[in-house]
Amino acid sequence: MSPSIISVIATLTGVTPDDVFDRVSDFASFGDHVPMVDRITVTDPESRDAAGYVRSSSWSTHFRGGLLQWVETDTVDVPGRTVTFEQSSGDLGSFDGRWAVRETGDGAIEMAFDAAVDIGIPSMADMLNPVAAQELATGVHQIVDGLFGSGVVSVETGSRLTQR
Repeated sequence: MSPSIISVIATLTGVTPDDVFDRVSDFASFGDHVPMVDRITVTDPESRDAAGYVRSSSWSTHFRGGLLQWVETDTVDVPGRTVTFEQSSGDLGSFDGRWAVRETGDGAIEMAFDAAVDIGIPSMADMLNPVAAQELATGVHQIVDGLFGSGVVSVETGSRLTQR
């Protein structure tokens, strides 16, 4: 199987890196901004400290006339301003990636989303994985617009089909 890789980079102004990270790591709020989200439930971690925590999130999204559902493990690194995720169960063959926030040095903030998605049907991977990646990119664009509105300076998207 060949997963598709998606990368979305948004350049933001008028916000702090911590504010961007707080919003991006609040997965439960994504449904307020993205029509394709049916529901997201985030399970509070057993323990939380300044360095970060691990939590579970359950997702249900509209995809091609049906619902796509999965559960993922999210590792939240507060000082590093990253959330790394990996599907632990669900409809996809595999889905993992990360959200990352950093200062660019010119007063702007960069929010990056990178993920690999494999729909899990080997005979149709070359056709369906890019479709899933495109739907994912659309959802991330909607999240960025919904969370940051007029603070969005630019959003760049790239994707490719990996070869194994």
